[in-house]
Amino acid sequence: MAEGIESLANPEDLELARKASEQMGDIENMMEQQNLLPENMRRGTPLGFVADMGYSGDYPQTGENAEIISYGMPGNYDRDMGYSPYLQKGKGRLISGFYAPKSQTPQNLEKTYGGMDLFNLGPPKAGAVMLFNSPEQMQQIEDQKNTGRSGKESVAEVLSHELFHRGATDVLPLSELEKFSSNEYRNSSIPGFDYITEDRTGERAGIVFRKLQSVDGQHRYLDALDKLSIAKGDITALTERDQMRIEDLIAAGQVGQQFFNTQTQEDYMLRTPVPATEPSYESGIAGLMTRIADASEARKAKVKSMDRYRKERRRGGSYDTSRLGNRGENQVEFD
Repeated sequence: MAEGIESLANPEDLELARKASEQMGDIENMMEQQNLLPENMRRGTPLGFVADMGYSGDYPQTGENAEIISYGMPGNYDRDMGYSPYLQKGKGRLISGFYAPKSQTPQNLEKTYGGMDLFNLGPPKAGAVMLFNSPEQMQQIEDQKNTGRSGKESVAEVLSHELFHRGATDVLPLSELEKFSSNEYRNSSIPGFDYITEDRTGERAGIVFRKLQSVDGQHRYLDALDKLSIAKGDITALTERDQMRIEDLIAAGQVGQQFFNTQTQEDYMLRTPVPATEPSYESGIAGLMTRIADASEARKAKVKSMDRYRKERRRGGSYDTSRLGNRGENQVEFD
């Protein structure tokens, strides 16, 4: 015991202990936030791939996970008055999350955002995720929209949203992933049996990785993820368009996980998430019947997805979701 006390009296040891404590707190907070998301959107799943890379993908380069900064109303008076962080003084839009790319300089950020009341902790920090962490305030917003989502779940979705921006903007080699999806990964179908054996996972993933190279493209899929969060992870509750986008994201996550083998991770100095474990089944006849039922439902969903996918293909064989609607040309990276 005495040795421990003497060790912590050393400034260097004390600093190491402080950092270790902070890291443990960050890990516990992230686990708590992840548990508030639908299971199929969490870390280790194909849908969680981009946000997961945004959180810890560049750890080999930085030596730490993504920095997450919470902001909000600075005092009880503002809270009692119902003030929320807005982009500009007076009436404005609530900013629930914000990501400034690594390429932004402190001078540019100060010039652009330094005078805004939103950032009461100072201007945003390049490469760091910022989010409005007030479940109570977010609960009021969710209630107004009648989403059925709790304020805590809303905050967790905002965090995942901004980490998605970080992963797509500053971590993933999207051009290389697009090439990999279209070439090495893509499988050919067997003539006459395409409705069963056709695998367009690579083609769909390539479209996603191309779209993610713009902020509008990122929001194309983030909008669908937000609706999936409200639907508690039930993909069938979404519109056909959003179902297609979720399925495309699943394809991208699967291809991305295969792209980053051990050598590729070393080449790009990136770390990929550990895939989520498969569901376990009880032994005996009951477990076998459950496995067969799950496999049957998965096959039905895949055939239905392929049928819809073929209908949306353009003449010449390519698939494009751009004509299904987008957010316009706004390239600002806050939400």
